[in-house]
Amino acid sequence: VHVFHHLLFVLLLRYSSLAGGHLLNDLRGGGMQGSVNQDVFTFLDEFSENVGHVVAGECFASPLNANLDPGQYRSGFYDDIDKHFGSIGDFFRWNSIDWEGTTNYAAGRWYECNPPFSPGLMEQMVTRLLQHLSEAEDKGRAVSFVIIVPACGSIPSTKDNSAVPAARRFASRSFRSMLESKYKTQHILLASGEHGYVEGAQHLRPTRFKTSRYDTSVILLQSRKARRDVEKACGSNWKGKFEAGMRAAFGSGHENESIERKDEAYLPNNRKEVEKEEEEDTQAEDKKRQKSRKKKHRGKK
Repeated sequence: VHVFHHLLFVLLLRYSSLAGGHLLNDLRGGGMQGSVNQDVFTFLDEFSENVGHVVAGECFASPLNANLDPGQYRSGFYDDIDKHFGSIGDFFRWNSIDWEGTTNYAAGRWYECNPPFSPGLMEQMVTRLLQHLSEAEDKGRAVSFVIIVPACGSIPSTKDNSAVPAARRFASRSFRSMLESKYKTQHILLASGEHGYVEGAQHLRPTRFKTSRYDTSVILLQSRKARRDVEKACGSNWKGKFEAGMRAAFGSGHENESIERKDEAYLPNNRKEVEKEEEEDTQAEDKKRQKSRKKKHRGKK
């Protein structure tokens, strides 16, 4: 028990430090460890099962926000702490789609990729994803990646792009690499305010969900076999069904969050009113006691 508590303490300190140490201050800084809500994974699980595939893992998660079972997610600190909480390794050390160590490849695999929104990291992620898909093509495997990243609009021409933040220019490069890839099957744009994420600091916050203030892109990259399997099982109009399901799943958490946020916004005001009433009652009681003491003092005289 003491060993577990020690590991848990180290885990919380590690991710709090990663977020700038603000998690225990004023509840800020958890955004970089946010995740999609469980309804998204439920939809992906049901959709892939109908095709005869399985949701095999999360490419970027942590012990604090993993949605799948232990042994099905990758994270950034496997070597010293995350491995004790079910992580199977660092995404960038995943060198082959054969990592599961099994020879049963009958079931196609789906992976969810929701990386930290760091331009350099996203660019490295895309390079690795394209390598995995190329390997899947060579081996005739059905592999699908569902990538969730910030939407990047068009960037001005080179002559005018000095005003564009560097982070957005680099993010745009990885974004275009996915959209222009031969493996790109579908691109779904989720508008800001209509979806959200699970808080990275959900264990410290009054609500679990956070509304996204920015547009989000859901990009589906697939090997040819994965695409053929889906079309065979779901028909030619499967993309419409997939998009509708993803939108509903992303929006469900947002709707729940909106209700909870409204309640949360009401509570502090209500709490102040209660505290004011309690203070007034206390003051009234004090005045009564003071009057009572004065009467007793006069009586003694």
